[in-house]
Amino acid sequence: MEYAVRTVSKPKDVYDLVLQLRDAVEEADVHSKLTTPQWFVLCAAMDAVEDTQQAVEAYTEKRPDTEKSRPKGERYLRAYGTLQVLFVQQDATKNLCDALSAPNLWDATPVEGIRELRTISVGHPTLRRKTQTRPQSSHFIVQMSLGEYGFQVHSVDSAGNRSYQTVPIPSLAATQSAHIRATLEKAIEHIAKKWPH
Repeated sequence: MEYAVRTVSKPKDVYDLVLQLRDAVEEADVHSKLTTPQWFVLCAAMDAVEDTQQAVEAYTEKRPDTEKSRPKGERYLRAYGTLQVLFVQQDATKNLCDALSAPNLWDATPVEGIRELRTISVGHPTLRRKTQTRPQSSHFIVQMSLGEYGFQVHSVDSAGNRSYQTVPIPSLAATQSAHIRATLEKAIEHIAKKWPH
């Protein structure tokens, strides 16, 4: 009796997809089809997506020491740095799509919340200016909440209204990684359709 062997492939990670994208770029001779500035943006964006993914994974990697056992300064550096890296990775992925003349490949909607949490907690926490849709506000990281799963941010607006939000860094990183992978897959498909070789 023969049994069918079913192989389950793990989803491609960001590194696999950037390597696949680089191969697609080379095979389709994309360099000759882009302007020099577009080419430089594409190359820098591919590097930045990989580099930032390494930083994100350094934060989310499970280690025997817990975040709470790290010195306070290191916990702040890891929180600030990881949220900034997520922001840079989004910009790099968007710029990659733009360089390929395919801005429609990037949809910021699934990761807009990550940008917002980064802005209020570590991007511009001291003075968030008033707009037509929100009052002026200030934001504080709740120091005792800083841990391996993120932290809480305390917000207060100009009317004195207070709120707390959780900034779950590993969860945000997982959401973003899935979105970046999906976007890279679309970019690879775009190259194959636009410049078949």
